[in-house]
Amino acid sequence: MKKKSVSVPRMFEQITSQIVHYIHINKLEAGTKLPTERELSALLGVSRSSLREALRVLELLQFVYSRQGEGTFVSSPPPILLPYHILNKDLEHDYLENYFDLALLHAEKILTDTAGTPRVSELVASFPGCGNFWTEFNSLLLQLGETLDNPYYASVWRQFYEFLDSHQFFNKNMDSSIFAELIQALQSHEVKKIRSVISRIKARQLENP
Repeated sequence: MKKKSVSVPRMFEQITSQIVHYIHINKLEAGTKLPTERELSALLGVSRSSLREALRVLELLQFVYSRQGEGTFVSSPPPILLPYHILNKDLEHDYLENYFDLALLHAEKILTDTAGTPRVSELVASFPGCGNFWTEFNSLLLQLGETLDNPYYASVWRQFYEFLDSHQFFNKNMDSSIFAELIQALQSHEVKKIRSVISRIKARQLENP
């Protein structure tokens, strides 16, 4: 299981980068329809399932959009929305909060989908909540993400976390009680409380110094 969680994100990054490169090298403008999944997977030499997951990432990032029964089209994404590893360049600091919003959406999905499971109880002892909040929060999400059938959410969380961390975004530590409250909500499967804690984490991180 652990081995799978390491290799899948790399495949996502590779295929996502290939799609973006294909769009740029062919100078496809916004509104241009991409080849079908079958055609694009053959063109890029990847499986259709992996291609589909990569397209989901790009659709979330508003780089492409889909229309039911019509296909997938090139969009005009706000400049904040392409991960640094795709374009190989950093983005301005003003855009980091938008990445943070996207990251927390995936964090919340991982937490609510795994709440109340045996794996949460197993992890409690490994997370005393007395270290760096963001380091422990990231580790918790990645380990919980390994238990999900779909690696998509943990993959996207990891990509955004690494990007934000490389820009020293997580410069505010949280009170240890917040982590303890999150663990308790996970164990008791309190979805509303989990969302409430996530909202508080976001507010604390984004508040002015």
